[in-house]
Amino acid sequence: MWDWLINGIVNQVNEVFRLLTESIGDLISLASKSPSQFNQNIWSTVLSINERAVLPIAYMILSIFLFTELIQILRKTEAQGIESLRFFVIFIFKLMIGMMVLENIPEILDGVYSLSAEIVRNANFTINTVPAVSGSVTDALEGQDIGTLISLWFTCSIINVIQPLCQSLCGIVLKLRYVEIYVMSAIAALPLATVVSSSHEISSIGYGFIKRICALSLQVVFIMVVFLFYGQMITTEAVVISVNEVSTSMWELIGYTSLLVIALFQTGSWSKAIMGAH
Repeated sequence: MWDWLINGIVNQVNEVFRLLTESIGDLISLASKSPSQFNQNIWSTVLSINERAVLPIAYMILSIFLFTELIQILRKTEAQGIESLRFFVIFIFKLMIGMMVLENIPEILDGVYSLSAEIVRNANFTINTVPAVSGSVTDALEGQDIGTLISLWFTCSIINVIQPLCQSLCGIVLKLRYVEIYVMSAIAALPLATVVSSSHEISSIGYGFIKRICALSLQVVFIMVVFLFYGQMITTEAVVISVNEVSTSMWELIGYTSLLVIALFQTGSWSKAIMGAH
């Protein structure tokens, strides 16, 4: 008697699982891209800013720190002859290393981000296909009264509105990571110019920046693990939907997606904690 309503609910439930499957695939594809693959034009602009605007200043900072350091050492030790020559050799050696680092910033950044991409590829993160739920949902709805069916139809309609909002929030989190990568990469030469300094207070600026970049690279691994667990929970929910009430299963999906959003926001903190970045 209420076949038309049952069919409408079944279509709503199928639409929820279809959107979940498609969106999780799109989010995984987005997360696994390198900064250059995400937006080649922005990445080229970032490297251009770093090379044309930031790099000259970084050379000045490198020279000032090393010259100041050399003068302070010579004054404290009052070195002469061979001893002073040794300090000059160390100064030249540090200067060469510093210049080598600054001149190869694009390669350094690409290497750091490629490392996480290689981890993701080797881990082979794949989401299982969600099984068809039409038959199990239809069986679960058979014999339900009209009030329950109408309530369930409205529930599914609300979930079909909430679910895309949650997926959009997930996309925003992933894109914010790329924005942070672009900003940090654009000024990379400035902190890296301090790496060769003998002063721990100064060199910690460069090492802290390296940790931050490595944390941004590692973050995508945590993101993929979160997506993997989320996909498994969706698959499990599709399997047991005939056992649970359909409305309960639908709200559990919303709960899982909300947890996904929260976990994605936390992935940045997790990666920074492991790398010791601030």
